[in-house]
Parts: sequence; structure tokens; C-alpha cells
Amino acid sequence: MDEEKKILRQVFNHNAPILFLGAGFSLGAKTKFNKPVPTGSQLINIILNDFLKLKADSDDYKELKENRLYEVCQYAQNERSPNHLTDFLQDYFSDLVPAAFHKEYASFKWSKIYSTNIDDLVESIYKDSETKLIVHNSDRPNTLKDNSRIEFFKLHGCVKNPSQRFVFSSDEYIDSMIKSKDYRFSSLGFDIQSQDFIFVGSDFNDFNIEYYLKLYESAGFSSSRGKLIFINPCPKLYFKSQVKKAGGVIIEWTGEQFSDFLKEYTESNTQPVLPKIFGFKNLKEIKDSFSLSKSYNSKLYLGFPPSWLDVFHEWDIINPSIIEEFNKIRVSY
Repeated sequence: MDEEKKILRQVFNHNAPILFLGAGFSLGAKTKFNKPVPTGSQLINIILNDFLKLKADSDDYKELKENRLYEVCQYAQNERSPNHLTDFLQDYFSDLVPAAFHKEYASFKWSKIYSTNIDDLVESIYKDSETKLIVHNSDRPNTLKDNSRIEFFKLHGCVKNPSQRFVFSSDEYIDSMIKSKDYRFSSLGFDIQSQDFIFVGSDFNDFNIEYYLKLYESAGFSSSRGKLIFINPCPKLYFKSQVKKAGGVIIEWTGEQFSDFLKEYTESNTQPVLPKIFGFKNLKEIKDSFSLSKSYNSKLYLGFPPSWLDVFHEWDIINPSIIEEFNKIRVSY
């Protein structure tokens, strides 16, 4: 475990990584019906039993339970309707109650959070946290801007906004990947090519995880890419092979073991300073030292050329029209 902690500390000390949550992250939480959050195979049984009302000894039940979740959801939509399944899932995954270890994830200020889960577990975790979220659960950009809050992108829909539909069936997975105008996926496509990512609860049972890895591999020079670290207690051989091919790292921990690392990391409150190679300092060290000074006065308006301190202390002039045009390009990318 010491080697795993060393790898993680290197990533955390370099910069705040992005957290990516898959279905396995919610395990350990409970539903409002006081039942454990189901695994993928358990959710298949719930849909077959409670939604489609199939008998466990019927031939249809026996055949369908051997399929993958997105295939069962596609079948359920075909037999009933997308709205029926949306309402069922929205009711089932609303008001989740986190386990104690889940709350440790709010102790660290992530650069961003992405999730393929539709439940409201992350919102519950951050409800009593000092750090708050800006939730992106719509295909239009959230206009809120607040650097003290963490942007949380819900890629596959949200129980708090069911009108936007969920991504569960095969048709919905494919649609989510080809809808280039959805800024949530544009944002992910941009970030995954350069930022450090920590994946918790994701494996190749997630329909489009390979798509995300392809985005990572397409970044060009490997030196320009961030690190991909997968927290997975029981990785399958195919999963290991694909992560290795992409240049990622697998740490065989549960989500709870990773939360123990987060607790240890935040409680230690030590940020080892990177070596001063050729006179360069750790960027976080520089930011922390200058953020203590409130008396910086720029000479920008006296005709002096701008410096990085002017930008850091926000003395630079912001042209709203340029920002607006940039956002249009970014959203349409």
C-alpha cells in the first residue's frame, strides 16, 4: 500500500486532480427505502422484478438477467416507454443516504468532479460540507461562476432534473457520445487530454469508458497528458489490459480504502515542496504565499507592462465580448 500512496501523493502534490465517479462509487450508501444501493447485476433484477413484473422462474426473466444493464434498460424502454423507466429510476435513486466513508470525499477540494451516476449521493455528501458545488445537470451550461465551489458534471443525467432524461439504455449511451453540442462532454473531452484524473467505481462494464480512454489517447504527445489513476478493488484482465494500453495506473483499493487515504492526506496538512530545480518553485507554494498579501498595487494603469502578478491578483482588464465569444467556441467544440 505504501507504493500506491506514493503514486497518489505525487499526483495530489502536483495539482488538484479531477475526480471521476462511476457506478461502483455509490456502493455502501442506502436508498430512502433503507436498502443498500444495488450493484449493476442487482439493478437488473430490480428492473425485471419491480418494473417489468417478470416472474423469476419465467423464460424471459432467465434470458434477460444474463444481459448487461444497458441492454436490459433498452428492453425495458421498448416494452414500456423511456418515460416509465425514467420515473422508476428517478424515484429509486433519489435521496440516497451516504455511508460515513463517502463524506471523506468532500474533505478534499477537487479541481472538478465528473460522474456517470444519476443519483444524488454526491449532492448529499456536500450538503454539510464547507465546500459547495456548482452542479451541471443540464445540456446547457450553468452560468454560475464561483471559484470557491467545485464544478460537478453529471454526464448521464440527474434525479434532480429528470426532464433532461437519463443515460441507461444502449441508444442513450450512443446518443450521449455523439452529441457534440452537450458542453458537459466537451468539457470532459478537453480536460481528459491534459489533466490528472482519479477514477473511482469505474470499469469496463461502463458502456463508454473506452470512449473516454480514446479521448485520452488522442491527446498527442504523452508528455502533455495528465495521469489516469483507477481505484478498483477487483479489476478484470480486460480492464487491466486497456488501462495499461492507455498508460493509466490501477490501484486495487475499494472506495472506502481510498477515502482512508484522503482522510490521512487532508489531516496531515502537509504539502511537500517539490525540489527547487533550476530555481523553479511549486506553483501551489507560490500561490499560497502571495494569497496572504492583500496590499498588492499594480502599476498597470500607470503605463507599465503587465506582469504575472497583475494576472494573479486580477488587475488585468477583462473584455466581456472576448469572453463571450470564447465561451461560444468552447460550447460548440
